[in-house]
Amino acid sequence: MAEVLKPQVRLTLALDHLDARLPNGKRPALDRDLSTQAVLELRTDAGELKVVPEPVGTRGGYDDLRRAATREPLGRGLRLSVASLGDLARIRAEHSEGKSLGEIARGLNSDGVKTSQGSRRSA
Repeated sequence: MAEVLKPQVRLTLALDHLDARLPNGKRPALDRDLSTQAVLELRTDAGELKVVPEPVGTRGGYDDLRRAATREPLGRGLRLSVASLGDLARIRAEHSEGKSLGEIARGLNSDGVKTSQGSRRSA
């Protein structure tokens, strides 16, 4: 039977595989860096990566987001859990105090990514 790795060990292995570095060029020390930063910003061989230990606006972190998440196909048989629009709006609103609902909605849809309904989201 295969050993089940703890999430932080799995994250460390993934970051090592991507050669993740802090902006100062050093490798992250997850115990230290995740406890002192709300968002851990890294540079990898594949580009920028942000690690968010507990998303703001949630009631219990990622467990809260899983309750209404959907599984979306990424291609080649890979499916990814994606937080619900309501949860994403709640997180975005937490980062967007003072902005109108329209500004928040435009920010949520500004990436031009195709939605599961087949239409393109746009600003």
